[in-house]
Amino acid sequence: MVKVGSLKGQELMTFEALPAGTYRVSVDRAEERNSNASGEANIMWLFRVTDVIATNQPHEDASSLVGRTLVHGTSLQESALWNIFRTLIALGDDPDDLQVDDLDIDLDDYPGKECVVMVTQREYPANSGTMTNNVQNMRALSEEEAGALV
Repeated sequence: MVKVGSLKGQELMTFEALPAGTYRVSVDRAEERNSNASGEANIMWLFRVTDVIATNQPHEDASSLVGRTLVHGTSLQESALWNIFRTLIALGDDPDDLQVDDLDIDLDDYPGKECVVMVTQREYPANSGTMTNNVQNMRALSEEEAGALV
């Protein structure tokens, strides 16, 4: 028997994959967790789509994608720190400020910050028929995008 503790306040977190494309997103939540796959520490970013810039697949109503959730994981393993670096820069951090030996990241500073993500779809786990998103690239908002009201 496994003692779990209280499940009060927990939410079922399932996410339908977005069509491959480019999206303006804002950080809804960021939290440190252990990866289900590797067991290693990572940061799970939950992005909320605020605008659809382009999709690679026809979609009847792109506005129906606004408000959807996109999950982005950044491993804390040494070999994967580049992903945290690009994520923080896309969210507006100064690259020079990140050049320290022991960086402390306050995840409470990120909800509401925005960036642009380019996502693809992939089948995960392999041969399961379940599609998930993969963040291929990300960048900060351009001045024009930052000034646009959504």
